[in-house]
Amino acid sequence: MSASSSTTPATPASEPSSITPVVRPVVSPVRASGRRLLLIALAMGMLLGVLIDRLIAVNAGATGAAIVAIVLGLMGLTLGAASFVWPSNAAFVPNPQATVSTEQNAGASNAGASNAGASNAGAQLDLLGTNTAPANITFTKPIITAPNPLRWFSARGPLGLTTSSALMFAAGLCLAIGGQFMISNQSTSIGVFLFIAAVPCVILALRGSTAISTPLMAGVADADSSGKTLPMEWQMRVGALALLAGAGAFAFSGGNRYTNVGVAVWVLSMVLWLLAFIRYRPWLRAGMEGLRGLSTLRPSQWVMVGLLILTLFIGIGFRFYNLRNNPRDMNSDHTEKLLDITSVLEGTNYIFFENNTGREPWQFYWTIALAKILNIPADFMALKLGTALIGSLMLPAIYLLGRELFGWRVGVIALLFAGVTSWVVLAQRFGLRHGLNPAMVAWTMFFLVRGLKRNSRNAMLASGIAMGIGLQGYTPFRFMPIVYGVIVISWAVWQRWQGNRAAPLWATKHMVLAVLTALLVIMPLFRYALESPDSLFYRTASRLTALDKPIDGNPREILLDNIKRAVLAFNYVADEVWVANLSDRPALDPVLGGLLVAGAIMAIGLSLKRREPWPLLMLLTAFLMLMPSALNIAYPRENPSMLRIGGAMPMLMVLCALVPGLLWEWASSRGQLAILGGAVSLITCGGVLLLNYDRVFNEYPKQYCPRSQNASDIAADMAGFVARGNDISNAYVVGFPHWVDSRAVGVFIGNIRFANTIGQFIGQRPVDAIELNGQPGWFALAPDDADEVALLQANYPQGVARLVYSPQCKQDKSFMVFETQP
Repeated sequence: MSASSSTTPATPASEPSSITPVVRPVVSPVRASGRRLLLIALAMGMLLGVLIDRLIAVNAGATGAAIVAIVLGLMGLTLGAASFVWPSNAAFVPNPQATVSTEQNAGASNAGASNAGASNAGAQLDLLGTNTAPANITFTKPIITAPNPLRWFSARGPLGLTTSSALMFAAGLCLAIGGQFMISNQSTSIGVFLFIAAVPCVILALRGSTAISTPLMAGVADADSSGKTLPMEWQMRVGALALLAGAGAFAFSGGNRYTNVGVAVWVLSMVLWLLAFIRYRPWLRAGMEGLRGLSTLRPSQWVMVGLLILTLFIGIGFRFYNLRNNPRDMNSDHTEKLLDITSVLEGTNYIFFENNTGREPWQFYWTIALAKILNIPADFMALKLGTALIGSLMLPAIYLLGRELFGWRVGVIALLFAGVTSWVVLAQRFGLRHGLNPAMVAWTMFFLVRGLKRNSRNAMLASGIAMGIGLQGYTPFRFMPIVYGVIVISWAVWQRWQGNRAAPLWATKHMVLAVLTALLVIMPLFRYALESPDSLFYRTASRLTALDKPIDGNPREILLDNIKRAVLAFNYVADEVWVANLSDRPALDPVLGGLLVAGAIMAIGLSLKRREPWPLLMLLTAFLMLMPSALNIAYPRENPSMLRIGGAMPMLMVLCALVPGLLWEWASSRGQLAILGGAVSLITCGGVLLLNYDRVFNEYPKQYCPRSQNASDIAADMAGFVARGNDISNAYVVGFPHWVDSRAVGVFIGNIRFANTIGQFIGQRPVDAIELNGQPGWFALAPDDADEVALLQANYPQGVARLVYSPQCKQDKSFMVFETQP
């Protein structure tokens, strides 16, 4: 949000000035109290004793996690102690501002002071949130304003730090990460103790820092009010036409089918709506400014751009690297998706896909479009490419959200964390719709935050579009409209409390515009919701109520326990579902888990320090997006679901980036010990990168491969049988309980409706009823299906049975092949 540049008129030259603003060092309050120093020293001494005791206990047999935790704890103690000893220097106020105070100066009577200088200084004071500007100003130090190289890097950081407060932040960070390592090492009590020790470090660091005020909105006029738009009467007319076209889309979307006419008027309604209300000149102007900025960049500024691009490509690489083989095999959910995609390709254009308890339409048509554009089969790889691409398109929104709230450095670090965290990367590589949830939450939140902070109608309209797309993606996103309303209402109440009486009306009006935009985006699905609400809401109702099974226990107690487990999913509790998740550990790696604890504390402190709601609202929004998992009252064992809580990821990654981003901000000041702040941030980010690389590309395949179906290996062996000149109609998959889905085998051979599935255990023809007509036969069987192998051996005495091991899992996964001779 741009600050107001209004100034107080200068004092006439005949009236002497008695006020001289001076730039003063900001002294940390931490150093002001000897009693506080003593208490902190005692607490750190106790912590040191516990850590030494732990070191003796683990001794030479200590695990790597315990050793790391001990080292980090000792580093935290050292940095915390150094924060009291190190001389306090002036706070570095980022990007770039000056902390200015006014003092009475009895001897000052400089009547000839420049009015222009007064005006400029008044503008600077107003930018910092002061109420008045002096007439005549002399600065004890020159204030050098470094240019902002690009709009992408223009947002301000959260705080100005003294050296002592930066050291205390580093201490809290080390203690929090050490605590998470201890919890990961099954030393929960020690880990919690380290978490508790990190709390006062972050709080004291916040108290010893300098807040940067964020001025209130000057009025209710849009930040992009100078943009070209239709006159008011034409806005109403074109808007009415858009709603009329939306009604037409509703009328032509009956029977759960998209029609040519329905889609045409649906698209027309959205185009007319945006034409009526969008302001396009600000976007054109922003694009031109960006191009001009690129043409005038200095080498140091190119480094900033290069760092952003590198971080973005790391996230993209985590989604596409070795995607064909990790994961290699499908499960039945994938085959259900591909069957529905096949139905669409054959001409049945569903709005809502009712198979397999119901699925929203976005991923189906996204995959079909991608397959047609790339000219590839609509198979498992197409599903994975589609979700990986969605994950890649999510990443810019994470950067923009972090930058909008806390500055570009926090945005870059949040982008890195979101790009590599296994929690979301695995879901977005897996080929199901789960990855669309965090992607659309990220874009909705960015546009909503930008719209409210900057009074931007364009951003509010874009948030409605993002919300409409998300509602057609994955069921847990349906909680986002509730979150959207909570944010807008909280923002409006806070603005009203701050004295901006016009802001609630502006926020309400533009929330209505955004909601109507979202409604137009989902209009065909809205028609289906009115026609078949039981089908649309079946999955939600079956988890929230006793629709499928009686609720086992007190619903209130189950809900409270579910909320507790969902909150602990990032640091302590694991999700036993293994398909797109590491089932033996929490959602976050030990470093990110510690960063989240420090970031949550800092979010609360920042809201109090800066007297603005956004840090706390990010924490609240993340908590609310856990509810799709916590509300699973009927099946509490499915909570926490790492896939259903994915909507919390964008906000949590921004919170995780707060402390390292702040230390990086401080290091950029080139002050004392600045290299330490940069090193802490760099080591933290490097640790997150390495840990998640191991989780995604080493740990996950080891866990997934032995448990997944053998479809790709069976299809490969069948292809070898056909390549030897044999007829594929004589190749059979013998079904067995809880074994491979033969439809998945069909996908890998290019025919999802492969019909040669037999076996008495699944109610199909027994193997001894198959007639090969003197031709060679090929049968794939489960390794435990000894009865069917015996039947085949009895019918075909010349046949040969062999055990085939998976080339991925070696001895961990195998299947039987029985081949007959003519």
